Amino acid sequence: MNFAIGVSRKRRIDDVGCDFRPAKKSRKFACPSQWQWLTSFGGGPNPFAPYEPEPFESCQWASGVVAFSSEYSNSWRARCIVGPPTVYPRYGDIQGTWAPLPSRNSLEFVELEFEKPQPIRIVRVYETFNAGHLVRLSTRLHASDVWQPVWTGQRQPRLPQLSRIFEPPLALPDTPSRYLRLDVDQYDARSWYEVDAVQISDGLEERIIAWSIGNHRSFPEQVRR
Repeated sequence: MNFAIGVSRKRRIDDVGCDFRPAKKSRKFACPSQWQWLTSFGGGPNPFAPYEPEPFESCQWASGVVAFSSEYSNSWRARCIVGPPTVYPRYGDIQGTWAPLPSRNSLEFVELEFEKPQPIRIVRVYETFNAGHLVRLSTRLHASDVWQPVWTGQRQPRLPQLSRIFEPPLALPDTPSRYLRLDVDQYDARSWYEVDAVQISDGLEERIIAWSIGNHRSFPEQVRR
């Protein structure tokens, strides 16, 4: 069974029903979700489902775009990142995600804003095409133009061709923020790096669980409220 992803001008459908025809008026193409592929072979529950916040966790989706380096077109514009995922868990070069204008060998960024300030202890990036090219996450204060990196990593240009929710370990900022910057390195990329959505969290649920385990007792009443 051949799972190779590639652009072709001819109709080519593999054994699991992935249609590799370019999308209308574009060189781009799409593929059904991995979940459809898994369940068609009896793979059980959906392992690619979007993250569901825990009861005590305060999460926000991006509410706006402040700035960006480039965007492929209106169908792959930076504002496609705003709000919950619309493409994930599907994988492919699919309209409705942010894709930079160049497909490779470029440094790109997008700066996002969220509705209200909060401690950003967890960031979840919904990568739906060519995951592994995010290299930095940064935050800043409302009245400041200085970005403070909270995570820096190396690009991983040859990850499995699957969509994923990328949740890197962060250096926790002390002050709440409502801004987040994503820096992307597309050097040696197969093709476009594409992002469907970004979510931030205060990580309260994980801290409550850690506190509870450390103290060997149930959650206090004031925390439950």
